Amino acid sequence: YEERVLKKIRRKIRNKQSAQESRKKKKEYIDGLETRMSACTAQNQELQRKVLHLEKQNLSLLEQLKKLQAIVVQSTSKSAQTGTCLAVLLFSFALIVLPSISPFV
Repeated sequence: YEERVLKKIRRKIRNKQSAQESRKKKKEYIDGLETRMSACTAQNQELQRKVLHLEKQNLSLLEQLKKLQAIVVQSTSKSAQTGTCLAVLLFSFALIVLPSISPFV
């Protein structure tokens, strides 16, 4: 009878130790998950800040591109008009001056 009682007490002690170990492992696992969650949350916030910054930068670059395109269009049309005027002027000058200069006279 004493042996059975002793076995029962030993089994209870082992179960208690096993339960304590199990709770300890579970706590360590949860602590590790909480640590990873904090790190991931911080990284997520940093990435969101970077996305916002890059979106603002992208909008700024798009605005600059539109302004540059408008300037290029204006300068292209102006230079085309200037070039056309110069070509007409030179052609007119050539028509007036060249007939009066004759190498055979």
